[in-house]
Amino acid sequence: MGREEALEAEVLRKIKPKPEEYVKVRNVYEKIKELLEAALEREGIDAEIELEGSVAKDTWISGDVDLDVFVLYPKDLGREWLKTHGFRIILEATKDLPQTIAYAEHPYVKVTMDNINVDVVPAFKLKDPLEAETVVDRTPFHTRYVISKLGEKQKDEVRLLKKFMKTIGVYGAEIKVSGFSGYLVELLVIYYGSFKRVLEVASETWKPGVVIDVERYFRKKDLPKITRKFQNQPLIVIDPVDYRRNVAAAVSPKSMATFIVASKTYLRNPSELFFFKVEAKPTLAEVMELISSKPYDYVFVLFPIPKKPPDILWGFLRRSIRGVKSLLEKFGFNVLDYDVWCDEREYGVFVFELESEKISDFVKSEGPLVFSEPNSSRFLSKYVDSELTIAGPWIEDFKWVVIRKRKFSRASSLLKERLLEHGVSHVLQEHLRKTWFKVLLKDDLKYIVEMVGDDFLSFLRSFVRKKPEWLRI
Repeated sequence: MGREEALEAEVLRKIKPKPEEYVKVRNVYEKIKELLEAALEREGIDAEIELEGSVAKDTWISGDVDLDVFVLYPKDLGREWLKTHGFRIILEATKDLPQTIAYAEHPYVKVTMDNINVDVVPAFKLKDPLEAETVVDRTPFHTRYVISKLGEKQKDEVRLLKKFMKTIGVYGAEIKVSGFSGYLVELLVIYYGSFKRVLEVASETWKPGVVIDVERYFRKKDLPKITRKFQNQPLIVIDPVDYRRNVAAAVSPKSMATFIVASKTYLRNPSELFFFKVEAKPTLAEVMELISSKPYDYVFVLFPIPKKPPDILWGFLRRSIRGVKSLLEKFGFNVLDYDVWCDEREYGVFVFELESEKISDFVKSEGPLVFSEPNSSRFLSKYVDSELTIAGPWIEDFKWVVIRKRKFSRASSLLKERLLEHGVSHVLQEHLRKTWFKVLLKDDLKYIVEMVGDDFLSFLRSFVRKKPEWLRI
Protein backbone atom coordinates (compact mmCIF):
# COMPACT_ATOMS: atom_id res chain seq x y z
CA MET A 1 0.00 0.00 0.00
CA GLY A 2 1.41 3.35 -1.06
CA ARG A 3 1.59 6.47 1.10
CA GLU A 4 -1.55 7.97 -0.43
CA GLU A 5 -3.60 4.76 -0.03
CA ALA A 6 -2.42 4.33 3.57
CA LEU A 7 -3.39 7.92 4.38
CA GLU A 8 -6.86 7.52 2.89
CA ALA A 9 -7.39 4.22 4.69
CA GLU A 10 -6.51 5.89 7.99
CA VAL A 11 -8.79 8.86 7.26
CA LEU A 12 -11.61 6.48 6.39
CA ARG A 13 -11.09 4.57 9.62
CA LYS A 14 -11.65 7.82 11.51
CA ILE A 15 -14.63 9.15 9.53
CA LYS A 16 -16.67 6.01 8.85
CA PRO A 17 -19.59 5.68 11.31
CA LYS A 18 -19.19 3.08 14.06
CA PRO A 19 -21.75 0.28 14.58
CA GLU A 20 -23.15 1.99 17.69
CA GLU A 21 -23.72 5.18 15.67
CA TYR A 22 -25.78 3.25 13.13
CA VAL A 23 -27.90 1.80 15.94
CA LYS A 24 -28.47 5.21 17.53
CA VAL A 25 -29.45 6.83 14.23
CA ARG A 26 -31.81 3.99 13.33
CA ASN A 27 -33.49 4.20 16.76
CA VAL A 28 -34.04 7.95 16.38
CA TYR A 29 -35.54 7.48 12.95
CA GLU A 30 -37.91 4.75 14.18
CA LYS A 31 -39.10 6.93 17.09
CA ILE A 32 -39.75 9.91 14.80
CA LYS A 33 -41.52 7.64 12.33
CA GLU A 34 -43.82 6.28 15.08
CA LEU A 35 -44.80 9.82 16.12
CA LEU A 36 -45.60 10.76 12.52
CA GLU A 37 -47.53 7.57 11.80
CA ALA A 38 -49.71 8.12 14.88
CA ALA A 39 -50.43 11.72 13.83
CA LEU A 40 -51.32 10.69 10.28
CA GLU A 41 -53.62 7.97 11.55
CA ARG A 42 -55.44 10.45 13.81
CA GLU A 43 -55.94 12.75 10.83
CA GLY A 44 -56.98 9.92 8.52
CA ILE A 45 -54.30 10.88 5.98
CA ASP A 46 -52.72 8.25 3.77
CA ALA A 47 -49.08 9.32 3.49
CA GLU A 48 -45.70 7.61 3.34
CA ILE A 49 -42.72 8.30 5.58
CA GLU A 50 -39.28 7.99 3.99
CA LEU A 51 -35.74 8.47 5.21
CA GLU A 52 -33.77 10.63 2.77
CA GLY A 53 -30.34 12.19 2.56
CA SER A 54 -26.91 10.85 3.44
CA VAL A 55 -28.18 8.48 6.15
CA ALA A 56 -30.55 6.76 3.73
CA LYS A 57 -27.74 6.50 1.17
CA ASP A 58 -25.13 5.53 3.81
CA THR A 59 -22.71 8.25 2.76
CA TRP A 60 -22.65 10.12 6.09
CA ILE A 61 -19.60 10.85 8.21
CA SER A 62 -19.04 9.79 11.81
CA GLY A 63 -20.01 12.49 14.31
CA ASP A 64 -21.65 14.58 11.59
CA VAL A 65 -25.17 13.31 11.11
CA ASP A 66 -28.48 15.00 10.38
CA LEU A 67 -31.59 12.99 9.63
CA ASP A 68 -33.89 13.96 6.77
CA VAL A 69 -37.35 12.47 7.27
CA PHE A 70 -39.92 13.16 4.56
CA VAL A 71 -43.68 12.85 4.90
CA LEU A 72 -44.90 12.15 1.36
CA TYR A 73 -48.53 13.26 0.93
CA PRO A 74 -50.79 12.52 -2.07
CA LYS A 75 -50.25 15.17 -4.73
CA ASP A 76 -53.99 15.80 -5.21
CA LEU A 77 -54.14 17.45 -1.75
CA GLY A 78 -52.50 20.50 -3.35
CA ARG A 79 -49.54 22.77 -2.62
CA GLU A 80 -51.48 25.11 -0.32
CA TRP A 81 -52.73 22.18 1.79
CA LEU A 82 -49.15 20.89 2.03
CA LYS A 83 -47.85 24.25 3.30
CA THR A 84 -50.58 24.60 5.91
CA HIS A 85 -52.34 21.45 7.06
CA GLY A 86 -49.61 19.03 5.97
CA PHE A 87 -47.03 21.10 7.83
CA ARG A 88 -49.21 21.41 10.95
CA ILE A 89 -49.59 17.61 11.18
CA ILE A 90 -45.79 17.36 11.45
CA LEU A 91 -45.61 20.23 13.92
CA GLU A 92 -48.23 18.59 16.16
CA ALA A 93 -46.62 15.13 15.91
CA THR A 94 -43.25 16.43 17.17
CA LYS A 95 -44.54 18.98 19.71
CA ASP A 96 -42.97 17.19 22.68
CA LEU A 97 -39.48 17.44 21.15
CA PRO A 98 -37.29 20.57 20.97
CA GLN A 99 -38.45 22.04 17.68
CA THR A 100 -38.01 25.06 15.43
CA ILE A 101 -39.70 26.04 12.21
CA ALA A 102 -37.48 26.40 9.15
CA TYR A 103 -38.19 27.30 5.53
CA ALA A 104 -37.14 25.98 2.14
CA GLU A 105 -39.74 26.22 -0.65
CA HIS A 106 -42.23 25.81 2.20
CA PRO A 107 -42.02 25.45 5.99
CA TYR A 108 -40.69 22.30 7.66
CA VAL A 109 -39.83 21.31 11.23
CA LYS A 110 -36.38 20.85 12.78
CA VAL A 111 -36.30 18.72 15.93
CA THR A 112 -33.63 17.21 18.16
CA MET A 113 -33.67 13.72 19.66
CA ASP A 114 -30.77 12.05 21.48
CA ASN A 115 -28.48 14.89 20.31
CA ILE A 116 -29.31 14.18 16.66
CA ASN A 117 -30.81 16.92 14.52
CA VAL A 118 -33.79 15.83 12.43
CA ASP A 119 -35.43 17.74 9.57
CA VAL A 120 -39.04 16.60 9.14
CA VAL A 121 -40.22 17.77 5.73
CA PRO A 122 -43.64 17.69 4.04
CA ALA A 123 -43.52 16.78 0.33
CA PHE A 124 -45.54 15.12 -2.39
CA LYS A 125 -45.47 11.47 -3.36
CA LEU A 126 -44.77 11.56 -7.11
CA LYS A 127 -44.45 8.88 -9.76
CA ASP A 128 -42.16 10.83 -12.08
CA PRO A 129 -39.38 13.29 -11.07
CA LEU A 130 -40.34 15.53 -13.98
CA GLU A 131 -43.56 16.28 -12.06
CA ALA A 132 -41.48 17.84 -9.27
CA GLU A 133 -41.95 21.57 -8.80
CA THR A 134 -39.43 21.95 -5.96
CA VAL A 135 -36.10 20.53 -4.82
CA VAL A 136 -37.97 18.96 -1.91
CA ASP A 137 -40.26 16.96 -4.21
CA ARG A 138 -37.24 15.81 -6.20
CA THR A 139 -35.25 14.61 -3.17
CA PRO A 140 -36.77 11.08 -2.89
CA PHE A 141 -35.81 10.43 -6.51
CA HIS A 142 -32.25 11.57 -5.76
CA THR A 143 -32.08 9.17 -2.83
CA ARG A 144 -33.30 6.20 -4.86
CA TYR A 145 -30.98 7.00 -7.76
CA VAL A 146 -27.86 7.16 -5.58
CA ILE A 147 -28.79 3.97 -3.70
CA SER A 148 -29.18 2.17 -7.05
CA LYS A 149 -25.77 3.31 -8.30
CA LEU A 150 -23.37 3.33 -5.32
CA GLY A 151 -21.59 0.13 -4.29
CA GLU A 152 -20.20 -0.38 -0.78
CA LYS A 153 -16.69 0.75 -1.72
CA GLN A 154 -18.00 3.84 -3.50
CA LYS A 155 -19.90 4.91 -0.37
CA ASP A 156 -16.52 5.19 1.35
CA GLU A 157 -15.14 7.10 -1.64
CA VAL A 158 -18.01 9.58 -1.17
CA ARG A 159 -17.11 9.93 2.51
CA LEU A 160 -13.51 10.78 1.62
CA LEU A 161 -14.60 13.36 -0.95
CA LYS A 162 -17.12 14.94 1.43
CA LYS A 163 -14.53 15.20 4.21
CA PHE A 164 -11.99 16.66 1.79
CA MET A 165 -14.47 19.29 0.62
CA LYS A 166 -15.60 20.13 4.16
CA THR A 167 -12.02 20.76 5.25
CA ILE A 168 -11.12 23.01 2.31
CA GLY A 169 -14.39 24.93 2.81
CA VAL A 170 -16.35 24.12 -0.35
CA TYR A 171 -18.93 21.62 0.93
CA GLY A 172 -22.54 22.83 1.08
CA ALA A 173 -24.93 24.25 -1.49
CA GLU A 174 -26.29 26.91 0.86
CA ILE A 175 -25.53 30.55 -0.06
CA LYS A 176 -23.16 30.89 2.91
CA VAL A 177 -20.79 28.40 1.22
CA SER A 178 -21.95 28.31 -2.43
CA GLY A 179 -20.27 24.96 -2.82
CA PHE A 180 -20.88 21.28 -3.54
CA SER A 181 -24.04 19.60 -2.19
CA GLY A 182 -23.98 16.07 -0.81
CA TYR A 183 -25.93 14.84 -3.83
CA LEU A 184 -23.41 16.48 -6.18
CA VAL A 185 -20.51 14.78 -4.37
CA GLU A 186 -22.27 11.42 -4.75
CA LEU A 187 -22.84 12.01 -8.46
CA LEU A 188 -19.17 12.86 -9.00
CA VAL A 189 -18.12 9.56 -7.43
CA ILE A 190 -20.77 7.67 -9.43
CA TYR A 191 -19.53 9.28 -12.65
CA TYR A 192 -15.76 9.11 -12.10
CA GLY A 193 -15.64 6.00 -9.90
CA SER A 194 -13.49 7.05 -6.96
CA PHE A 195 -12.31 9.87 -4.72
CA LYS A 196 -8.87 9.94 -6.36
CA ARG A 197 -10.28 9.93 -9.89
CA VAL A 198 -12.54 12.91 -9.12
CA LEU A 199 -9.48 14.83 -7.93
CA GLU A 200 -7.41 13.80 -10.95
CA VAL A 201 -10.01 14.83 -13.51
CA ALA A 202 -10.86 18.08 -11.72
CA SER A 203 -7.20 19.09 -11.48
CA GLU A 204 -6.40 18.15 -15.09
CA THR A 205 -9.49 19.06 -17.14
CA TRP A 206 -12.04 21.17 -15.26
CA LYS A 207 -12.52 24.69 -16.55
CA PRO A 208 -15.49 27.09 -16.37
CA GLY A 209 -18.35 25.65 -18.41
CA VAL A 210 -17.37 21.97 -18.03
CA VAL A 211 -20.40 19.70 -18.54
CA ILE A 212 -20.88 16.37 -16.73
CA ASP A 213 -23.84 14.37 -18.01
CA VAL A 214 -24.01 11.27 -15.80
CA GLU A 215 -26.87 9.58 -17.70
CA ARG A 216 -25.71 10.92 -21.09
CA TYR A 217 -28.96 12.68 -21.94
CA PHE A 218 -27.19 14.95 -24.42
CA ARG A 219 -24.85 14.43 -27.37
CA LYS A 220 -21.62 16.35 -27.95
CA LYS A 221 -23.28 18.61 -30.49
CA ASP A 222 -25.73 19.72 -27.75
CA LEU A 223 -22.97 21.05 -25.45
CA PRO A 224 -23.07 24.68 -26.71
CA LYS A 225 -26.82 24.73 -26.10
CA ILE A 226 -26.34 23.39 -22.58
CA THR A 227 -23.68 25.97 -21.69
CA ARG A 228 -25.97 28.74 -22.99
CA LYS A 229 -28.87 27.39 -20.92
CA PHE A 230 -26.72 27.36 -17.77
CA GLN A 231 -24.61 30.41 -18.59
CA ASN A 232 -22.66 31.98 -15.71
CA GLN A 233 -22.67 28.62 -13.90
CA PRO A 234 -19.04 27.45 -13.97
CA LEU A 235 -19.77 23.76 -13.30
CA ILE A 236 -22.66 22.01 -15.06
CA VAL A 237 -23.78 18.58 -13.82
CA ILE A 238 -26.99 17.39 -15.45
CA ASP A 239 -29.35 15.90 -12.87
CA PRO A 240 -29.80 12.19 -13.67
CA VAL A 241 -33.43 12.34 -12.54
CA ASP A 242 -34.27 15.67 -14.24
CA TYR A 243 -32.27 16.66 -17.33
CA ARG A 244 -33.59 20.23 -17.09
CA ARG A 245 -31.64 20.93 -13.91
CA ASN A 246 -27.99 21.69 -13.12
CA VAL A 247 -27.13 19.97 -9.83
CA ALA A 248 -24.03 22.20 -9.54
CA ALA A 249 -25.91 25.50 -9.95
CA ALA A 250 -24.90 26.62 -6.44
CA VAL A 251 -21.16 26.13 -7.01
CA SER A 252 -19.44 29.53 -7.20
CA PRO A 253 -16.30 30.25 -9.26
CA LYS A 254 -14.34 30.54 -6.00
CA SER A 255 -15.53 27.14 -4.71
CA MET A 256 -14.82 25.43 -8.02
CA ALA A 257 -11.37 27.02 -8.30
CA THR A 258 -10.54 26.16 -4.68
CA PHE A 259 -11.45 22.53 -5.27
CA ILE A 260 -9.32 22.37 -8.44
CA VAL A 261 -6.27 23.85 -6.71
CA ALA A 262 -6.71 21.73 -3.57
CA SER A 263 -7.01 18.60 -5.74
CA LYS A 264 -3.75 19.42 -7.53
CA THR A 265 -2.01 20.13 -4.24
CA TYR A 266 -3.24 16.94 -2.56
CA LEU A 267 -2.25 14.70 -5.46
CA ARG A 268 1.22 16.25 -5.41
CA ASN A 269 1.62 16.09 -1.64
CA PRO A 270 -1.05 14.05 0.23
CA SER A 271 -1.60 15.12 3.84
CA GLU A 272 -4.13 14.82 6.66
CA LEU A 273 -4.37 18.62 6.50
CA PHE A 274 -6.86 18.08 3.67
CA PHE A 275 -9.16 16.08 5.98
CA PHE A 276 -8.65 17.41 9.50
CA LYS A 277 -8.03 20.91 10.77
CA VAL A 278 -5.33 20.78 13.44
CA GLU A 279 -5.08 24.41 14.52
CA ALA A 280 -6.40 25.43 17.92
CA LYS A 281 -8.85 28.30 18.22
CA PRO A 282 -6.99 31.62 18.24
CA THR A 283 -6.88 34.04 21.15
CA LEU A 284 -7.74 37.72 20.90
CA ALA A 285 -4.08 38.61 21.45
CA GLU A 286 -2.98 36.33 18.57
CA VAL A 287 -5.43 37.85 16.12
CA MET A 288 -4.62 41.40 17.23
CA GLU A 289 -0.93 40.69 16.66
CA LEU A 290 -1.69 39.22 13.23
CA ILE A 291 -3.76 42.24 12.18
CA SER A 292 -1.17 44.67 13.53
CA SER A 293 1.52 43.00 11.41
CA LYS A 294 -0.26 44.00 8.20
CA PRO A 295 0.64 47.31 6.52
CA TYR A 296 -2.97 48.12 5.69
CA ASP A 297 -6.14 48.96 7.63
CA TYR A 298 -9.29 47.16 8.75
CA VAL A 299 -12.82 48.54 9.10
CA PHE A 300 -15.66 46.56 10.69
CA VAL A 301 -19.41 47.13 10.60
CA LEU A 302 -21.17 45.39 13.51
CA PHE A 303 -24.95 45.04 13.46
CA PRO A 304 -27.85 42.90 14.73
CA ILE A 305 -29.30 40.60 12.08
CA PRO A 306 -33.00 40.29 11.23
CA LYS A 307 -34.70 36.98 11.95
CA LYS A 308 -34.66 35.29 8.57
CA PRO A 309 -34.00 31.74 7.26
CA PRO A 310 -30.23 31.25 6.72
CA ASP A 311 -30.28 31.20 2.90
CA ILE A 312 -32.38 34.38 2.73
CA LEU A 313 -30.19 36.00 5.39
CA TRP A 314 -26.92 35.15 3.66
CA GLY A 315 -28.36 36.22 0.32
CA PHE A 316 -28.95 39.81 1.35
CA LEU A 317 -25.79 39.93 3.51
CA ARG A 318 -23.71 39.02 0.45
CA ARG A 319 -25.55 41.57 -1.71
CA SER A 320 -25.20 44.22 0.98
CA ILE A 321 -21.47 43.87 1.49
CA ARG A 322 -20.91 44.14 -2.26
CA GLY A 323 -22.93 47.36 -2.16
CA VAL A 324 -20.86 48.74 0.72
CA LYS A 325 -17.64 47.83 -1.13
CA SER A 326 -18.88 49.81 -4.15
CA LEU A 327 -19.68 52.77 -1.89
CA LEU A 328 -16.13 52.75 -0.50
CA GLU A 329 -14.60 52.53 -3.97
CA LYS A 330 -16.83 55.30 -5.30
CA PHE A 331 -15.33 57.66 -2.73
CA GLY A 332 -11.73 56.68 -3.50
CA PHE A 333 -10.96 53.96 -0.96
CA ASN A 334 -9.00 50.98 -2.27
CA VAL A 335 -10.66 47.80 -0.97
CA LEU A 336 -8.10 45.00 -0.90
CA ASP A 337 -10.50 42.33 0.35
CA TYR A 338 -13.84 41.98 2.12
CA ASP A 339 -16.10 39.34 3.67
CA VAL A 340 -19.05 38.93 6.01
CA TRP A 341 -19.36 36.90 9.20
CA CYS A 342 -22.68 35.97 10.79
CA ASP A 343 -23.73 33.67 13.64
CA GLU A 344 -27.23 33.28 12.10
CA ARG A 345 -28.75 34.11 15.51
CA GLU A 346 -27.95 37.64 16.67
CA TYR A 347 -25.08 39.46 14.97
CA GLY A 348 -23.35 40.07 11.68
CA VAL A 349 -20.03 41.76 10.91
CA PHE A 350 -18.83 43.22 7.62
CA VAL A 351 -15.02 43.17 7.38
CA PHE A 352 -13.12 45.42 4.98
CA GLU A 353 -9.39 45.34 4.33
CA LEU A 354 -8.39 48.77 3.00
CA GLU A 355 -5.12 50.03 1.60
CA SER A 356 -5.71 52.92 3.98
CA GLU A 357 -8.65 53.94 6.16
CA LYS A 358 -7.48 57.57 5.83
CA ILE A 359 -6.82 58.92 2.35
CA SER A 360 -5.79 62.42 1.13
CA ASP A 361 -8.14 65.32 1.78
CA PHE A 362 -8.16 66.25 -1.93
CA VAL A 363 -8.52 64.56 -5.31
CA LYS A 364 -7.99 65.50 -8.94
CA SER A 365 -11.28 65.03 -10.80
CA GLU A 366 -11.62 64.73 -14.55
CA GLY A 367 -14.66 66.44 -16.07
CA PRO A 368 -16.39 66.38 -19.47
CA LEU A 369 -15.05 67.42 -22.87
CA VAL A 370 -15.13 71.21 -23.19
CA PHE A 371 -17.46 71.07 -26.20
CA SER A 372 -19.86 68.57 -24.60
CA GLU A 373 -22.99 70.48 -23.62
CA PRO A 374 -24.78 70.79 -21.28
CA ASN A 375 -22.20 68.71 -19.33
CA SER A 376 -19.42 71.27 -19.71
CA SER A 377 -21.58 74.14 -18.38
CA ARG A 378 -22.81 72.04 -15.47
CA PHE A 379 -19.24 71.13 -14.49
CA LEU A 380 -18.20 74.79 -14.50
CA SER A 381 -21.26 75.85 -12.52
CA LYS A 382 -20.45 73.22 -9.92
CA TYR A 383 -16.77 74.00 -9.45
CA VAL A 384 -15.87 77.59 -10.53
CA ASP A 385 -16.88 79.20 -7.24
CA SER A 386 -17.26 76.12 -5.06
CA GLU A 387 -15.80 75.94 -1.55
CA LEU A 388 -14.73 72.40 -2.45
CA THR A 389 -12.45 73.64 -5.28
CA ILE A 390 -8.77 73.82 -4.37
CA ALA A 391 -7.44 74.51 -7.89
CA GLY A 392 -9.05 74.98 -11.29
CA PRO A 393 -11.07 74.22 -13.24
CA TRP A 394 -8.53 74.10 -16.08
CA ILE A 395 -8.22 72.28 -19.40
CA GLU A 396 -6.09 69.22 -20.12
CA ASP A 397 -6.26 68.19 -23.75
CA PHE A 398 -9.99 68.59 -24.45
CA LYS A 399 -11.27 67.96 -20.92
CA TRP A 400 -12.02 70.04 -17.86
CA VAL A 401 -10.21 69.02 -14.67
CA VAL A 402 -10.29 70.29 -11.11
CA ILE A 403 -8.56 69.60 -7.81
CA ARG A 404 -11.23 69.47 -5.12
CA LYS A 405 -11.65 68.61 -1.48
CA ARG A 406 -12.99 65.16 -0.76
CA LYS A 407 -16.32 64.85 1.01
CA PHE A 408 -14.91 61.95 3.01
CA SER A 409 -11.25 61.24 3.67
CA ARG A 410 -11.94 58.56 6.33
CA ALA A 411 -13.72 55.32 5.46
CA SER A 412 -15.27 55.13 8.93
CA SER A 413 -16.87 58.57 8.51
CA LEU A 414 -18.22 57.65 5.08
CA LEU A 415 -19.80 54.44 6.36
CA LYS A 416 -21.34 56.09 9.41
CA GLU A 417 -23.02 58.73 7.24
CA ARG A 418 -23.81 56.95 3.96
CA LEU A 419 -24.00 53.19 4.62
CA LEU A 420 -27.80 53.08 4.94
CA GLU A 421 -28.41 55.36 1.97
CA HIS A 422 -26.00 53.92 -0.60
CA GLY A 423 -24.79 50.54 0.61
CA VAL A 424 -26.94 47.82 2.09
CA SER A 425 -29.93 46.01 0.60
CA HIS A 426 -33.46 47.21 1.29
CA VAL A 427 -34.20 44.44 3.82
CA LEU A 428 -31.10 45.18 5.88
CA GLN A 429 -31.54 48.93 5.47
CA GLU A 430 -35.01 48.86 7.01
CA HIS A 431 -33.84 46.59 9.83
CA LEU A 432 -30.83 48.77 10.73
CA ARG A 433 -32.91 51.94 10.69
CA LYS A 434 -35.04 50.38 13.42
CA THR A 435 -32.06 48.99 15.37
CA TRP A 436 -28.43 50.09 15.13
CA PHE A 437 -25.03 49.53 13.55
CA LYS A 438 -21.49 50.46 14.62
CA VAL A 439 -18.51 51.28 12.41
CA LEU A 440 -15.35 50.10 14.21
CA LEU A 441 -11.59 49.89 13.63
CA LYS A 442 -8.98 47.29 14.57
CA ASP A 443 -8.49 48.80 18.04
CA ASP A 444 -12.14 47.94 18.69
CA LEU A 445 -11.65 44.20 18.08
CA LYS A 446 -11.95 43.33 21.78
CA TYR A 447 -15.35 45.04 21.90
CA ILE A 448 -16.53 43.15 18.80
CA VAL A 449 -15.49 39.78 20.25
CA GLU A 450 -17.19 40.59 23.56
CA MET A 451 -20.39 41.25 21.60
CA VAL A 452 -20.39 38.36 19.11
CA GLY A 453 -18.24 35.65 20.70
CA ASP A 454 -14.94 33.86 20.05
CA ASP A 455 -16.08 32.12 16.84
CA PHE A 456 -15.50 35.42 15.06
CA LEU A 457 -11.78 35.16 15.84
CA SER A 458 -11.37 31.94 13.82
CA PHE A 459 -13.11 33.55 10.86
CA LEU A 460 -10.99 36.69 11.15
CA ARG A 461 -7.71 34.77 11.42
CA SER A 462 -8.52 32.93 8.17
CA PHE A 463 -9.58 36.16 6.49
CA VAL A 464 -6.37 38.00 7.45
CA ARG A 465 -4.04 35.09 6.63
CA LYS A 466 -5.82 34.24 3.35
CA LYS A 467 -3.51 31.35 2.53
CA PRO A 468 -5.29 28.06 3.35
CA GLU A 469 -3.59 25.63 5.75
CA TRP A 470 -3.40 22.93 3.08
CA LEU A 471 -1.63 25.03 0.45
CA ARG A 472 1.84 23.56 -0.10
CA ILE A 473 4.16 23.97 -3.07
